[in-house]
Amino acid sequence: GVSGSDADAIATWTENAGSQTFVQATGTNQPTLKLAANGINGLGVLRFDGTDDNMTSSLILADIFEAGAKAAWFVIKIANMGPAAAWYLSDAILTDSGGYWGATVDSDEIVQGQYTGSNQTAASAASTSTVYVVEMRHDSGTIYTSLNGGSEASTSSGNTHTITNAIKIGANYNASVFFDGDIAEIITSDNVQSSGNRASMRTVLENIYGV
Repeated sequence: GVSGSDADAIATWTENAGSQTFVQATGTNQPTLKLAANGINGLGVLRFDGTDDNMTSSLILADIFEAGAKAAWFVIKIANMGPAAAWYLSDAILTDSGGYWGATVDSDEIVQGQYTGSNQTAASAASTSTVYVVEMRHDSGTIYTSLNGGSEASTSSGNTHTITNAIKIGANYNASVFFDGDIAEIITSDNVQSSGNRASMRTVLENIYGV
């Protein structure tokens, strides 16, 4: 859903064949489009600078983690790891504007967390310059996260599936810390997905991005 030249600042990222949109009106806070050899596996990415780049979506948290086995996938590459801090004070890849849920990067892991603040689980050890297909799903009051098809980490979601806060990318809930790296793709499902369907989506993304 993004077009432009290499190094263009991107104000709007609109869903292919859909209506969801990520936006950033402030020019200095817009991520940069990186194409071809500057992207991932020859494909374009949005590059977030770790300083102030971020975007807010028309998606709300309940769209992704409504009750039932809803799922989301995103493809990322980390340029620099984040601080060793509680999840809501780490470099957020995706989060909601109220700090009820997040997928963030700390000093050596990709971490998921929820609204209690202390409830966080590392999905897996992570490092810079590696392409990750991150899969998250909500099922029966629990959020699960895995990297590149590895073992799932889980944490109780509390009332996450009722929250109407907007989803953000590239910054934590109050825009005090920022993701430093590339986001190539974000996919969310409106429907409950079987384990087989989730594995198929993950395989497609791995093939596309050379994981």
